[in-house]
Amino acid sequence: MAATKKKKKAARRAPAKKAVRRAKPAKTPGTTGKGAALAAVLQKKHAKTFGSRITTVAEEQHGLAQIKEFIPTGIDALDNYVIGRGGFPVGRMSEVFGAESSGKTALLYRCLGAVQQIGGVAVLLDAEHSFDEERAETHGIEISDLVIGQPAHLEEAIEMLKAALRSHDPQRGPLLLGLDSIASLNTKAGLALDAGEKGVAAEARVLSDELRDMPRLLQEHRAHLFMVNQIRHMIGGSKFASNITTPGGNGPRFYSSVRLQFFGGKAIKNADDEHVGKVVTIMAVKNRLTAPFHKARVRFDYATGYNNQWTTIEHAKRLKLVAAKDKPTYVDALEALDWDFNVVGSIGREVGADDATEADSDDD
Repeated sequence: MAATKKKKKAARRAPAKKAVRRAKPAKTPGTTGKGAALAAVLQKKHAKTFGSRITTVAEEQHGLAQIKEFIPTGIDALDNYVIGRGGFPVGRMSEVFGAESSGKTALLYRCLGAVQQIGGVAVLLDAEHSFDEERAETHGIEISDLVIGQPAHLEEAIEMLKAALRSHDPQRGPLLLGLDSIASLNTKAGLALDAGEKGVAAEARVLSDELRDMPRLLQEHRAHLFMVNQIRHMIGGSKFASNITTPGGNGPRFYSSVRLQFFGGKAIKNADDEHVGKVVTIMAVKNRLTAPFHKARVRFDYATGYNNQWTTIEHAKRLKLVAAKDKPTYVDALEALDWDFNVVGSIGREVGADDATEADSDDD
């Protein structure tokens, strides 16, 4: 009897068994879920307000934020590694900044020539009034098809950008808007000031107000805004942080999907000890397309532009995918990197080191 009572007490004390929950089957892409149902309701009830601007990411053919088109630079390491998606994204904006004579304007010219080669339209706002036809042709620009403007102040530059966007037919191909440069533009009010007077943060206020409308306009008109900027050194900054800043305030950096910084590198000299180019480092300090802070060493020749073949071989060597002692060719480097030939093709002289060699020290 005693043993039976003990068994009954133990049974009462034992915790009840929990009901086993069966895992729900995972939904396959494209099936109707709560998100799709909500999107359908919003579209139906607010068709006039939202229209087709609200959908679900699963419907890839209607995904509003999906970037499907890119403008290549024709520089393999820049398109496939630093930016990482094949070029600058259509429907977004980018900012390129760095030291003087590091190739910022040359990269802009190359992109303008590249967008023409893929059937697009190139527009250049030359705020520095330094456009050179011979230099532009060297970088692949078809002068007869280039639209160029020289704004007098920042507000006029913004109006030119918006006018070009409204006039562009997306069916004619992608549109590349190049602004060279933000640092050289003064505001309309700033031009009226006397020498020595300062308009505090006037450019920053204008850019912050105007650039917030750009992403919508760029996406609607199948365009990309390429902004060139300079660098400034802050006096009295913290020794633990970078003392480099860019003119124009935080608007350009906040609204840009890609920000490329150019770092001065080793000078390239010919047999007569003359400077003929540079090997610069380009790093994506901001990248909303893939992981940021990828960088690559890029060769820039003053007379002929960017040397893609040298850059691609050097990048493959740096990643130790090819051995330097084997003297790899451009095709060997592409195969090792698993990259395709760029759609832009050769621009300028693409023949390796030639008679130029890197200097032993930095000449910045």
